[in-house]
Amino acid sequence: MTGARRMTGIVTARAAVAAAAALSLSWAHAAERKAGVHLIGKPAPGFVAAAVDGSTQSLSRHRGKVVLLDFWSTWCGPCRKEMPSIKRIRERHPASDLVVIGVSLDRDKREMREYMEEAGIDWPVLFDGRGWNNKVAAQYRVRQIPFTVLVDREGIVREVDLRGRALEEAVASLLSPPAPAAAESTH
Repeated sequence: MTGARRMTGIVTARAAVAAAAALSLSWAHAAERKAGVHLIGKPAPGFVAAAVDGSTQSLSRHRGKVVLLDFWSTWCGPCRKEMPSIKRIRERHPASDLVVIGVSLDRDKREMREYMEEAGIDWPVLFDGRGWNNKVAAQYRVRQIPFTVLVDREGIVREVDLRGRALEEAVASLLSPPAPAAAESTH
């Protein structure tokens, strides 16, 4: 085998290894992006946590209502961009049917409160000052923000990681009355 052929073989082998590594990283990234998918169809992890308004929030307290958990932070540009959508969803649906609970991954409470006032966030926001180590975020295995979890009236996770129109449609679907059961035939 000539030196040129051997070099071509080595380069080709290295290219194949690099391509395989890139594909592997791509799959790993896709799996990471799908964070929370393991929760769909299962009971939502329960929690009891303090909100910045002084209230204590628990998932079980809101049983019978649809709950939207919104994980965010003031330093997250996409979170800020998504906040008007969360606000719109909350304004369109009565609190008797839909509960929005924010979970802030901020460390600076003052900065977070200022942003909440500026953005008109008037729903409960959980805050423990631990950033990515937030207790509730850890329970839901949050790996990126913004991140949402949509819980049905029975406490089952129905959707994760939706934003914008997709989130609005999923909320509307969970809040719509169930279709009437088809009348049974007496024949």
